[in-house]
Amino acid sequence: MAVLRRLVDETWTDQATQRAWSEHDLAALFLDVIRTAEHTVIRSPAYLRLFGLEAETATAQDLWRHLLEQIRPELPLEAARTLATIVEWGSLASRIVRRLGDDVTPERIRTLYHELARCLVANTLLI
Repeated sequence: MAVLRRLVDETWTDQATQRAWSEHDLAALFLDVIRTAEHTVIRSPAYLRLFGLEAETATAQDLWRHLLEQIRPELPLEAARTLATIVEWGSLASRIVRRLGDDVTPERIRTLYHELARCLVANTLLI
């Protein structure tokens, strides 16, 4: 919500600049992020400037790290900590793939998902 609020308040760019982005361009980036998550390289300085990030390129993780730095003062402490952990360790899918490594046997997957279930019950993140 804090990032959306900043966009609506035109903190980084005006609405005309934001609206100039085509659905086609945004959809292409969205699909890239679906495929490669936080590792997606954003090669559009203009897109990065929409969020106040002055860079030629950045990964999705870099962009979220920048956004978190911007909005951290507005967040409850626990929310800021949770988001910082996700930004640092990556998406849940990335964390699962990393934890599985080369051991993608049904038993290992089942064990990891049992651990994930325990994390959900305890309201903690799988790292």
